[in-house]
Order: sequence, then structure tokens, then C-alpha cells
Amino acid sequence: MIESKASHNRTPPLSEHVFQTKAEQILSSQTIAPDSKDPSFEPIPVTNEQAAFLLAKTKESASELTRLIYLLSNIVVKDDVTAEEYSLEQSYIKDLLSESSVSTMTFLLQNRQLGIIDDKTALLFSDVLEGYVSDGQQRIPLPIDKISNQ
Repeated sequence: MIESKASHNRTPPLSEHVFQTKAEQILSSQTIAPDSKDPSFEPIPVTNEQAAFLLAKTKESASELTRLIYLLSNIVVKDDVTAEEYSLEQSYIKDLLSESSVSTMTFLLQNRQLGIIDDKTALLFSDVLEGYVSDGQQRIPLPIDKISNQ
């Protein structure tokens, strides 16, 4: 009996996969369904490789947003801010409040069951979406009113 090449290269069934996170398990279903009640949205079929890529990009975005929040909180807590720090502060706030960043943080918070972010990161994102950063002890309002529209 001659076996085809396809049988040697087949992907093992999902039951044989070992998943490191709940996100990998959910994404391995090979369908991305928007988190929306809008009936015009339909699931988007994806390959395991595409799902892994999307998961990696989402984790990368979460990491970058977390880094920006920490950098911003280090500036916001200071009493005397240099002109350079003030400029950085404005830039970080604009980046964090951009449509893309807000959308990413909201998605990650709404989909905590995926296991992409931990509790500490979820708290950071929640604070920023509510207009605050934390210095580890207290929530400090973001100086959003200082942002120039240049």
C-alpha cells in the first residue's frame, strides 16, 4: 500500500495539541469571531499559523502598552518635570489614548479568559482607560488637559 505525502504532513488533530495558554487553545479552533453582537460580523477562518501570529502580535502590543504606561507613570509622579520629560509625557499619553491603543486594551480586558494578560496588566489597562496611572500606591489622574493639539 502506497501512502501519500499528505498523510505524512498532516496536522495532528486538536485533541493531540498541547496548549500553553487558554488563548492558544481558543485560537486553535481556527476561527476568529469578533466580540460583537452585530449580526453583520461573521467568523473569520484562520490557520494555526495565522492564529499563532495574531496571538504573538497581540502579546507584543500588550507588552508595548505596558512599557508605555510604566514610562508615563515614572514621569507623572515627578513634581518637577523637564521640558523633555513634559514632551515625552504628552507623547506617551497621546499614544496610550490613540484609537488603536484603546481598542487593544479594551479587547484584552474584555477577553481576559484568553490568558494573554495577567491581573497586574489588566489593572494598568483599566486605570489608563479610566484616565489614571498608578505609582504603586495610589492612582494619579493623567494630565490629559495639558495635551496640546499640535
